[in-house]
Amino acid sequence: WWKPETQRLTGMQEQKATLQADVDKDIAYLAEAQTRTEELKAHVAQFEQQLPNKKEIPELLTFLKNAANEAEIEYVSIIAQPLAPAEFYIEVPFNIVLKGKFHNIGKVINKIENHTRLMKVDNVDIIAGKEKPYKHTIAFKLSTYVFNPNPTPSASKPAGK
Repeated sequence: WWKPETQRLTGMQEQKATLQADVDKDIAYLAEAQTRTEELKAHVAQFEQQLPNKKEIPELLTFLKNAANEAEIEYVSIIAQPLAPAEFYIEVPFNIVLKGKFHNIGKVINKIENHTRLMKVDNVDIIAGKEKPYKHTIAFKLSTYVFNPNPTPSASKPAGK
């Protein structure tokens, strides 16, 4: 009578140890999954800052105005261009003309390119000042981007391909 019960008890203890090991693995996996989830939420928040869901143009214009004021730069013009949809984002381009000292203009461009929002400066054209050689006119295309809520695979592919 004693030997079969001992064997049954030993088997149950081994089964308990196996089940406890499985539970411990599951708890560790859950903790790792929760940590990973928090990391992913932080990444999503960062990407949403860089590629917002809406244009937020007033905030962008306020940022540009403040950057120019801090660098003692004069805005000559800011002209919105047609939106350029792509597969997962929409490009929101502007043609901008500034006037000021070369290094100060560089400060503004540096602020733009280091902003938390994804922006790109392109097609830069610098014209030396005629009346004041230290004051230049600079024209460039500034593009910012927003998330495309209706992605279309054909939007980013060239026509005819």
